[in-house]
Amino acid sequence: MNKIPKKYFTVTIFVILALIISLFYAFGRDSDTPPRTTPPDPVNDPYQNDRSAAVDENSFVRVSFEVLPKNLQEWVENSKEMNLTGQEKEQEGNRYILITYGMKQEGYEVKFKEVGVNRDIIEAVVEFTHPKPGQEITDNINYPFDIVYTKPTNLPLVFVPTGDEEHIMSLVGINELRRIAASSPGIKVFTPAPQEQVESTFLVQGVANVFEGTVQYRIKTAKGDAAYNNFTTAGMGDWYFFEIPIDVPSSIINGSDFTIELFSESAKDGSEENLVSLPLNLK
Repeated sequence: MNKIPKKYFTVTIFVILALIISLFYAFGRDSDTPPRTTPPDPVNDPYQNDRSAAVDENSFVRVSFEVLPKNLQEWVENSKEMNLTGQEKEQEGNRYILITYGMKQEGYEVKFKEVGVNRDIIEAVVEFTHPKPGQEITDNINYPFDIVYTKPTNLPLVFVPTGDEEHIMSLVGINELRRIAASSPGIKVFTPAPQEQVESTFLVQGVANVFEGTVQYRIKTAKGDAAYNNFTTAGMGDWYFFEIPIDVPSSIINGSDFTIELFSESAKDGSEENLVSLPLNLK
């Protein structure tokens, strides 16, 4: 039997080793993983272009209403009737975060527990407190709110409810709450203001959080007769912006007073609720 020459045996061993090494680097240790044919994806670092944007857990400062700049005091005053609503505003190098609880009896409280980065968002954790069973409640009306500030970042802000509430509302369709001219618990009107003079064509604008998102409206003459009825869609569960184009009926003459009423229907019995009345004058 002929023996394989030693030199051929050595070459064969090297060829096999080279093949094994090539397969190892081509496929890695997991043979099910195909070889990469493109450069690796860049790491998504939200602070890559702004290393000063980092916010550490609980790095917020609670600020009292009295020391706020005037425009921020006006912001709080304008927002205080907004039930369960979270907002933010950036000013003078600070990111102000506001939570409002709306009109409440004594014993309701709200406060920020912590504000910090959680992966790619900033979480503002809010604690709501209801009166305790057996707690003596007066008829005093309050508007609980809390306002803090932190460092501004490019990360989105998310409000997280804890305690006695499960949902915090936000503004939908607008970036910032405008000045409220007239309101009810579920409907806030920005324009026109009551007693304003208007043209024969104008817009009613506001936000609403009402049953099925439907805002009903009607136009009444100075005598109280209904001249026009219709509805528009806003939303439910958050504060949704709405805009209603109004064409004043020809039965209302120039210089006359008239009224626009906005309302919603109750989920229980269909009765009217959240009524906002806007007495106006036609130029």
